[in-house]
Amino acid sequence: MQETYNQRADSQVIIAAPTGLSSEEADKRLTVFGRNVLPKDRSKTILSLVLRQFASPLIYILIFAAIVSFAIGEVVDGGFIVLVLMINGTVGIVQEYIASRAIDRLLVQEARQSRVIRDGTIRSVDATMIVPGDVLLLEAGDYIAADLQWNEAINVEVDESVFSGEAMTVSKQLGDRSYAGTFVTRGRGSGTVYATGVESQLGMLSKSIGQTSIHDPPLVIRVKRFAQQIGILIGVGIAFVVLYGALAHYAVTDLFLMAVGLAVSAIPEGLPVAMSVALAVATRRMARRNVIIRRGTATESLGSCTVIATDKTGTLTENRVELISFTALEGERCCTHRWKDYLASEQLSSGTTHVRQLLTTGLLATDTGNRPPELITDPLDRAIVWRCHEAGLTDGILKSRWAPLEMKAFDATFRLSAVSHCNDSGALVCVKGAFEEVLSLCSPSKNSKKYQPHEIEESSRQLAIQGVRVLALAEKNCTSSDTIDACLSVGGFTFVGLLGFQDPLREGVCEAVAACKHARIHVVVITGDDPRTATAIAREAGILDASSDAVTTGAELTLAERRGGESAFDSVVKNSVIFARSSPAQKLAIVHSLVRQKHFVAVTGDGINDAPALRHAHVGVAMGLRGTDIAKEVADIVVADDNFASIVAGIHEGRVVYSNIRKVVFMLVSTGCGEVVLFILSIASGLPMPLTPAQLLWLNLITEGVQDIALAFEKSEGDELNRPPRDPKEQIFDSVMTRRVATSAVVMGLISFCLFYVEYVREQDVVYARSLVLTLFVVFENVQALHARSEYRSLLTLPVLSNPWLILGIIGAQILHLLALVYPDVFSALDVVLVHGDDWILIAASAFFVCLVIELDKWAVRRSCKTAALKRSQC
Repeated sequence: MQETYNQRADSQVIIAAPTGLSSEEADKRLTVFGRNVLPKDRSKTILSLVLRQFASPLIYILIFAAIVSFAIGEVVDGGFIVLVLMINGTVGIVQEYIASRAIDRLLVQEARQSRVIRDGTIRSVDATMIVPGDVLLLEAGDYIAADLQWNEAINVEVDESVFSGEAMTVSKQLGDRSYAGTFVTRGRGSGTVYATGVESQLGMLSKSIGQTSIHDPPLVIRVKRFAQQIGILIGVGIAFVVLYGALAHYAVTDLFLMAVGLAVSAIPEGLPVAMSVALAVATRRMARRNVIIRRGTATESLGSCTVIATDKTGTLTENRVELISFTALEGERCCTHRWKDYLASEQLSSGTTHVRQLLTTGLLATDTGNRPPELITDPLDRAIVWRCHEAGLTDGILKSRWAPLEMKAFDATFRLSAVSHCNDSGALVCVKGAFEEVLSLCSPSKNSKKYQPHEIEESSRQLAIQGVRVLALAEKNCTSSDTIDACLSVGGFTFVGLLGFQDPLREGVCEAVAACKHARIHVVVITGDDPRTATAIAREAGILDASSDAVTTGAELTLAERRGGESAFDSVVKNSVIFARSSPAQKLAIVHSLVRQKHFVAVTGDGINDAPALRHAHVGVAMGLRGTDIAKEVADIVVADDNFASIVAGIHEGRVVYSNIRKVVFMLVSTGCGEVVLFILSIASGLPMPLTPAQLLWLNLITEGVQDIALAFEKSEGDELNRPPRDPKEQIFDSVMTRRVATSAVVMGLISFCLFYVEYVREQDVVYARSLVLTLFVVFENVQALHARSEYRSLLTLPVLSNPWLILGIIGAQILHLLALVYPDVFSALDVVLVHGDDWILIAASAFFVCLVIELDKWAVRRSCKTAALKRSQC
C-alpha cells in the first residue's frame, strides 16, 4: 500500500519501498493527476483566428459604415465595404497560417522514454505516463521528464540552462531537486517524482505565460489613436452638417445622406487592406532573412522598439562550453594565451612542448571512453577533446602509449577528478578540477625554483574576472601499484597549467550590436548567469563599454523594490545595462519597468526562463534552432537561424514597413480630407452633394485601393537604420504629416470645389459636375501616390522603376476610371459621363499645382533638417 502523496512543488513524495509504484497504483495516480504533458493553448482556435482579424478600431468604423449603408438602402456601398472587410480578413488569416506552419516545422516533437521502477523492476515508459511517486533512473544524457528529488546522486551534474540561463552545469546531491525540461550531463542516480504536467515548474510557467499580454504592439497603439482622430473628425463633420442643415431647413433624408457621404469621405476604407498587405510583404521579406513573423503587427513592432532586452545564453552566445584560453608555465613564467590567437600564430604546429603537454594532460585527465567529441555528454570534457583534435592530439593516439588504470569521477566535495594511466616505464596520474584544490596538491619545487603559486593564483583570478570558468591541471609520476586516492593523499603533483572555458559569442553579434547602437536602440542583457560572466560577454559584444560597470543582480533589484517600491525599482533599471542572476519573474518585472519608462520593448530569448517576458513584451523574439518549444510558441517572432544579427535585419524591415504604412496613410487621408473640404464648402454654399456615396467608395476603394496596395511594396530608402527610434508617444500623424496632409487637402478641396461650383452654376448639370470632380480626384490620387514614396526626398530624385507595382497601379487606376467614363451603363452605380477634352487641361493644371505645393513643403522639411543637423554638430 502506497503512503499519502501530494502533487505540490513544495512537498516531498514518499514511497513505501524501493520497489517504486505498482502498475495499479501508477494507473490510479494517472487518473488523478493526468498525463505528464503541458497545458494546450485553448485560444488557438479557427474562430479566434478569424475574430482576431477584425479586432481593430478602423475595422469597427468600417463595420458601422456598412451597417448604416445597408440601413438606408445603399446596398452597393455596403457591399463594397463588406468586400473590403473580407479581403482584409483573408490576408490576415493566410499570413498567420503560413507563419504557424513555419513554426510547426521548428517545433520538433519527439517521443521521450524514461526508465522507472515499477513493480520492483526497471521499465522504460513513455514520459507522458510518469506520475508523482515514480522513481526515475537517470544517467548522463538523459532528459528529466518531471520534477523530482534526488534519492541517489553519484557525481551528477545537470544542464539547467533552459531555466537558469547558465551554460555551465549544476552539481546535484542527495535531497536536491531537478525540474522537467533539464538534462543530466554527468553521473548517474535516481529520484522520486513530486510534480508532473501542469503542476511542475515547467507547467506553472506555461500557465503564467498563457495569460494575454498587457502591452499592445506599437502599431495597434498608434492605429487606435489614429482611429480616435478619424472618429473625432467624422463626429465634428457630421455635427457641422446637421447643425447647418437644420438652420438651412434641409430635409432629414438629405441631411442623413450628406452625413453618410461625409463619413465615407473621411474613413480611409482602403487602409486596413493596405496595412495587411504591407505587413504581409514585410513578413515575406523577413522570412528570406530567417525571421519568421507569427503575428502580423510584430513586423512593425520590431522596427518600433527602443530597447532590446536580450538573453545571454543561446542568444548572444552559442550555449555551448568552449575552451577559449590556456595558462601554461613557459620556462619560469606563467603565461595566458587566447586559443584562437595562439592557433593563428602557428606556434602550436611548431611543436611548442609546454602547450602540447597541457593538452595531453587535459586529455588524459578526461574519461572519454574513446568516444568522438559529439557523443561526450559532459560539456567541459567535450570542449577539451575538441581542442585536442584541433591540435592533432586524439584519444586513440594517447591510449596507444598509455593504458588506463583507474578513474576517479568528479567529486563535488573535493571538486576534482583524476585518471591514472600506465606504460612500460611506470604510471601517471592526471588531475583536473578547481584551481584551489588542484594547487593544494602541487609542490612548487616540482616545477621551478622560481615558481610561485601566487602567479598562478593571479592568472586564475584575472580569468575569473573575465567570466571564464577555470580548470587547473596537474600530474604525478608513480608506480602501477599506487592508487589514485593514495597519490592524492600524499600530494607532490606537478602543476601543468590552467584551462579557461566560456560560452563563446555568436558570430555576427558584435556587428549587430554596433548596428543597434547606430540606430540608437538601447541593448540590455537579462540573464540568470553570473555577473562576471555576463559582464565579460557584454563587453566582448560591445553592449557594455570598457569603462562602464552598469551591472545589477537580481538580489539588488529585490532589495531596491523592498526599500523604495516601484519607483526605486525603475530607477535601478534605468541606470543598468546588465541584469545578472535574474529570475523569470524579475525578467518580466524589468520588461514592465522599461514599458513604464515609455520604451517599446523587444525581448529575445530561447529558454523556458525567457517565456513570461517573451509573452508580455511589446514583441517577443525567440530563437528557432536552440529555443525551447515554449519560447517559440509564446513569441511573436522566431529567428530561424538563432543569429542576433537577424534581429537587426528584422528591425530594418520593421522600420521599412512602418514607413510604408505612413505612406499609405498620407495618400488615403490627404485625399480623404480633400474630399471632406470639398463637402463642407459645397454644403456651406448650398450646392448639392459633390460626390455620391458610391462615387466616394469608388475613389476610396477601387482607384485609390489599387495604388495604396502598390505603395505597400515600396522598398527601403536606405537610411532607416540611420534614424533614431520613433518616440513611443509619437502618433502616425506627426507634425510633418499633419502639415502636409492639411496643406494638400485644403489645396485639393479648394480646387475641386471651384471646378464643381463653376461647372454646376454654368451648366446646372450635377451629373457632369460630379464626373469632372470624380476624375479630378483620381488624378489627385496619382499625384499623392507618387509623392507618398518619400516623406523628404523630391519626386524628381526618386527612381521611377524601383517600385514597378506602383506604376502599374497608377496606370491601372486610370484605365479603370476611363472604362467607367466610356461605359457608364456597365458602371451604372457610379452615375458618371465622359469628361470633355478641354476639361482634361484644367485637371492636369490642377494636379501640377498640387504637386508643386508638396514639393515646396518637402524642400522646407529638408532645409529644417539640415539646419537642425548643423546645430547638433556645433554643440
